[in-house]
Amino acid sequence: MLFLVCCLALAQEKPAPFGLKEGARATDFTNLDPSVRRGFFSLNTVPKPDPVFQLYILEIGPTTGLCSIKAIGKRVDTSVTGTELQAVVNHIQMELTEAYGSGRDTGRQPAEDGWKRDSEWMRSLCIGERIYSFEWSARSGSKMKPGITSIVLSANACSQSQGYAVLEYTFDNFDSCERELAREEASKPR
Repeated sequence: MLFLVCCLALAQEKPAPFGLKEGARATDFTNLDPSVRRGFFSLNTVPKPDPVFQLYILEIGPTTGLCSIKAIGKRVDTSVTGTELQAVVNHIQMELTEAYGSGRDTGRQPAEDGWKRDSEWMRSLCIGERIYSFEWSARSGSKMKPGITSIVLSANACSQSQGYAVLEYTFDNFDSCERELAREEASKPR
């Protein structure tokens, strides 16, 4: 009987990407740096780090707590074709697909033929002509874990020779958190 109770408790426990739990309060962290915008904090170290990422941006509402995590990847030196950056993003995509099922390709190819050449891959990403991204959500048919609403993975360019991956987790309390932060911002004296 005790075994069954333990198993049920574990089965219902919400996931904690990078060891960060939905609803965690800013006071739960000792090394948060407040950002320019209220409710957003940066964190260099997390309980369960991933070697691909170097910085974590947390959105935390005063009462809703942690509602989103944006992990910013380390810079990847890459060719103009973006092969090395695509390899990093594709590896993360495969891991997420294993855990959540198929994601949806939300990328966009350049409209103009000149930007479609492989030799223009990084440049087109850099100027926003190309988007290389994927999304996992119940809406797109993924098998989401309790508490996680969506996951978005994207490739971003610093230049034609460097880029980085961004991985964002959004929790169930995200909409409430956004409303709470908007109310707080609106009530702030000008």
